[in-house]
Amino acid sequence: MHKHVYLDIHGVLADFNGHAASWFGLQLSPEDRLVWSGIIDSYKRKYRGKQDKEFWDELTPPFWETIPFTLEAAFVWNTALITLQKRTSTRYPTLITSPSHNSATAIQVWIRENLPFVFHAGEYIITPNKGRVGAPGRLLIDDSEKNIHEWEEAGGTGLLFPRSWNRNRNLDMAETLNDGLHKFFEEE
Repeated sequence: MHKHVYLDIHGVLADFNGHAASWFGLQLSPEDRLVWSGIIDSYKRKYRGKQDKEFWDELTPPFWETIPFTLEAAFVWNTALITLQKRTSTRYPTLITSPSHNSATAIQVWIRENLPFVFHAGEYIITPNKGRVGAPGRLLIDDSEKNIHEWEEAGGTGLLFPRSWNRNRNLDMAETLNDGLHKFFEEE
């Protein structure tokens, strides 16, 4: 069976929460850091009366185009890349992300500017439903429990990347990644 790795962008490779906190001048409380929605909760406390839709509407293309890499991005990318190239004939993992409001074009700009070889190889997918891409022989590395669940429901293998807002928050990132990749490529 041909196997392939899919890497989430926002939360795994790109620091969405940190960038959004900077973008809006937010100081995240320890509680806000424990849930993905904490960034929006902090926004609504600072800008009283504003709602979720306004948060997303204010994330204009320059926001999406300038999200910095996470501190672990190089390790995650290189680990996935080296493992994939050792085990398959595929050149790159496929980036996968879910667009928010009108961000798809700006996300493409981010990919082109930050990972041009991936952009030019066309190894990226922008979809509001990652689960539709999941299938046997496909591993998704993502920080969202919902995305992992939908991927697995479609027959794929999910690796929940440890982040403070998910159930793997106390696991070692490097160990989780290495063990998950090894297990995925060892199973038939």
